Amino acid sequence: MTGSRWGAGFSSVSRFIAEIEAGVADAGKLRAGYVLAGDEIFLLDRCRAAVIKAFVPADLRDFCLSDLDLTQTSIFEVLDRAQTPSLMAPFQVIFIRGVRQLYTRGAKKEEFAALDRYFASPNPQALLLFIADFLRIPSDARRMDLDDKNRFERLTETLGQHCGVVELARVSEEDGMRWAVAKAQEAGLEMETDAARELVDALGADMMLIASELEKLLLYTASRGKITLGDVETMVLGAKQRTLYELTDAISARVSSRRLL
Repeated sequence: MTGSRWGAGFSSVSRFIAEIEAGVADAGKLRAGYVLAGDEIFLLDRCRAAVIKAFVPADLRDFCLSDLDLTQTSIFEVLDRAQTPSLMAPFQVIFIRGVRQLYTRGAKKEEFAALDRYFASPNPQALLLFIADFLRIPSDARRMDLDDKNRFERLTETLGQHCGVVELARVSEEDGMRWAVAKAQEAGLEMETDAARELVDALGADMMLIASELEKLLLYTASRGKITLGDVETMVLGAKQRTLYELTDAISARVSSRRLL
């Protein structure tokens, strides 16, 4: 999904995945670290999946994949792990959450000095991925909140000096529609434009929900080879309406049972 027709989030992720795939054959094309900046979970999952597919063999997962959180583990411990070669795996992948801890009150001079030292001579058999999901990057970066803009600038001035920065911007409705249509085409189905628009509108451009509901639609319409507006109304809007009725019934039943007490 490359090309100018895609928004910032998809384009940034496509470039990242291309770099990861190129790094499998030529380690020189891979950076020692990346910052996955933004709270778009759908795009974050795509990045994580690409890295794991490229560098984490299923039989070595327990030895070469680490998920660490800076709210529980210091950056010094993270860097120590990155510098220590694994005896069981040729390559280490370390995902680091809680990155906001590096930007809380206090100068954090020692932490950033340690990062500077590590990236001056990084372990070529380790890949660090900093998950900066405390930022919200809108599909139109010009509309970024001032606080988020300041945080993003601070991020690029520090970790960004050593790492590639991948902007996980929120997916626009237009991109959500294009993605749904393209995904259907990959599965050998045609998706009507109105159907894609209704799917995205109904789910508030929440890409995790859109992906989940699209999978159901693909199964539902596989024999016909086409997803229509009616299919979305039946499968998605109908399901939402049923859920609303069930919730209303449950609340009513709860209220009635309380009255009997």
